Amino acid sequence: MSSSPAPVRRRRFRFGLRTFLAIVALTAVSLGWFMQRVNQQKAAVAWVRENEGLVTYAFKTGADNSSDYAEPKPPGPAWLRSLVGIDGVAKVEGVDLVKRSVSDLSPLARLTSLTSLVLFDTKVSDLSPLANLKSLTSLTLSRTDVSDLTALANLKPLEWLDLVGTEASDLSPLANLISLRSLGLADTKVSDLSPLANLKSLEWLTLSGTDVSDLTALANLNLLRMLNLADTDVSDLSPLANLKSLEWLTLSGTDVSDLSPLANLKSLEWLDLADTEVTDLSPLVNLKSLSLLIVSNKQMHELHSSIQRLVNTIPNLSAEVR
Repeated sequence: MSSSPAPVRRRRFRFGLRTFLAIVALTAVSLGWFMQRVNQQKAAVAWVRENEGLVTYAFKTGADNSSDYAEPKPPGPAWLRSLVGIDGVAKVEGVDLVKRSVSDLSPLARLTSLTSLVLFDTKVSDLSPLANLKSLTSLTLSRTDVSDLTALANLKPLEWLDLVGTEASDLSPLANLISLRSLGLADTKVSDLSPLANLKSLEWLTLSGTDVSDLTALANLNLLRMLNLADTDVSDLSPLANLKSLEWLTLSGTDVSDLSPLANLKSLEWLDLADTEVTDLSPLVNLKSLSLLIVSNKQMHELHSSIQRLVNTIPNLSAEVR
């Protein structure tokens, strides 16, 4: 007579006291970290608003799949927003401090989700608090006292940088910002462009009012579409000869006389030659996309017949006298 198999006991998972305490501790740590981040963001937002600045949160609209406009809706349930505030459910992505008296940016140092920062016409000179804002894609520093750009060296996602009217002279901290698409350097102390040589994503570059004379560093920036060289020391355009994407070129107030390097820039649409030394427009004859040519009043006497020939040769070309 065979004996019946012993019944299999099912093991039940039981929380021991140690496990329970570990879970409680982990939850407390996570909650503490979360509230620390929330409070840091709240403090930064309060500082911006105290200085009459604007804050933008990373909301999505309710019309993601529709062409109809919808008001942005804060994420998360209403009860959570009422408990921890908007800073507990949404990150700050933009700060705008235009024409404010701020100088110390340390309150912004913890806003690591920031993608856009506008500091136009402020008293800012020290950028070190921005060094870890690795999400920044747009930074406006125009009309500030900024001179040292070292803090920007590791902001690799940066696409838009406006330094117009600053004290900047050394561009070497920008040498590895290969995502840069737009760079404003007008009315700065910049003269050496060599740090820009590898910024192959650049599409817009303004250098007007600088001491720049040598354009060699721009020779391989093949995506460049707009270049402003007004009132610089530039005279030789040969480094631009292969910039086939160039559409807008401003040369007013320079010593440029020879336009032959532009002869094959078939995408060129807008060319400002006001107050230059140009006397021969024949290199432009095959630029069929050219739609606007600007010259100064004092150039018209000498260039009138050349301009007329161009207008008769190039469809849609207009000449403007400044």
